[in-house]
Amino acid sequence: MEATTACRLGITSSIQKPLAVVVMGGLITSTLLTLIVLPTLYALFANRFDPVAKAAEI
Repeated sequence: MEATTACRLGITSSIQKPLAVVVMGGLITSTLLTLIVLPTLYALFANRFDPVAKAAEI
Protein backbone atom coordinates (compact mmCIF):
# COMPACT_ATOMS: atom_id res chain seq x y z
CA MET A 1 0.00 0.00 0.00
CA GLU A 2 2.81 2.43 0.81
CA ALA A 3 4.48 1.80 -2.53
CA THR A 4 1.36 2.86 -4.39
CA THR A 5 0.95 5.86 -2.08
CA ALA A 6 4.49 6.98 -2.86
CA CYS A 7 3.68 7.03 -6.60
CA ARG A 8 0.31 8.81 -6.49
CA LEU A 9 -0.38 12.30 -7.75
CA GLY A 10 -3.02 14.68 -6.43
CA ILE A 11 -4.01 16.84 -3.48
CA THR A 12 -4.12 14.12 -0.84
CA SER A 13 -0.90 12.59 -2.08
CA SER A 14 1.02 15.73 -1.11
CA ILE A 15 0.15 14.97 2.49
CA GLN A 16 0.73 11.21 2.42
CA LYS A 17 3.71 10.99 0.06
CA PRO A 18 6.45 12.00 2.55
CA LEU A 19 5.27 9.42 5.06
CA ALA A 20 5.06 6.73 2.39
CA VAL A 21 8.61 7.50 1.21
CA VAL A 22 9.94 7.26 4.78
CA VAL A 23 8.12 3.97 5.38
CA MET A 24 9.47 2.45 2.16
CA GLY A 25 12.99 3.64 2.95
CA GLY A 26 12.78 2.10 6.40
CA LEU A 27 11.57 -1.21 5.00
CA ILE A 28 14.35 -1.34 2.43
CA THR A 29 17.01 -0.36 4.97
CA SER A 30 15.89 -2.86 7.58
CA THR A 31 15.70 -5.62 4.98
CA LEU A 32 19.24 -4.95 3.76
CA LEU A 33 20.57 -4.80 7.30
CA THR A 34 18.87 -8.05 8.24
CA LEU A 35 19.80 -10.03 5.14
CA ILE A 36 23.29 -8.72 4.36
CA VAL A 37 24.98 -6.72 7.13
CA LEU A 38 24.08 -8.78 10.21
CA PRO A 39 25.05 -12.17 8.75
CA THR A 40 28.32 -10.68 7.51
CA LEU A 41 29.16 -9.25 10.93
CA TYR A 42 28.22 -12.53 12.58
CA ALA A 43 30.50 -14.47 10.26
CA LEU A 44 33.38 -12.08 10.96
CA PHE A 45 33.03 -12.08 14.75
CA ALA A 46 31.85 -15.65 15.37
CA ASN A 47 35.32 -17.12 14.88
CA ARG A 48 37.04 -14.49 17.03
CA PHE A 49 35.01 -15.18 20.14
CA ASP A 50 34.47 -18.94 19.77
CA PRO A 51 36.26 -20.67 22.69
CA VAL A 52 36.09 -24.09 21.00
CA ALA A 53 37.92 -22.83 17.93
CA LYS A 54 40.62 -21.22 20.11
CA ALA A 55 41.12 -24.43 22.08
CA ALA A 56 41.51 -26.42 18.86
CA GLU A 57 44.22 -24.05 17.60
CA ILE A 58 46.38 -24.46 20.68
